[in-house]
Amino acid sequence: MRSFLICQRLTASAAGARLTIEDINPAANSIFVYPNPTADRVFIQADNILKAELFDLMGRKVMETNQDQMHLGCLNNGSFVLQVTTENHNTQSFKFIKQ
Repeated sequence: MRSFLICQRLTASAAGARLTIEDINPAANSIFVYPNPTADRVFIQADNILKAELFDLMGRKVMETNQDQMHLGCLNNGSFVLQVTTENHNTQSFKFIKQ
């Protein structure tokens, strides 16, 4: 079970004496990739995955999907970079090891 920290942001301005408080939920747009290291499969936890692209360390694309997992059994062991983009254009890159 994952637990997330919920914070609030406080904003103040001097001239107008305006003070606002708003909730910040960092987990709302987060992307999670696990397990790392992995032997066979990597799972992607994100809302509305547009694409997930897997690159070797030379920058060559070796695989692409729009699913929430990638089967890596056909790849040699080594390090890879997984770039995940969601439909709201949130993009994050993850380095992981395939054993």
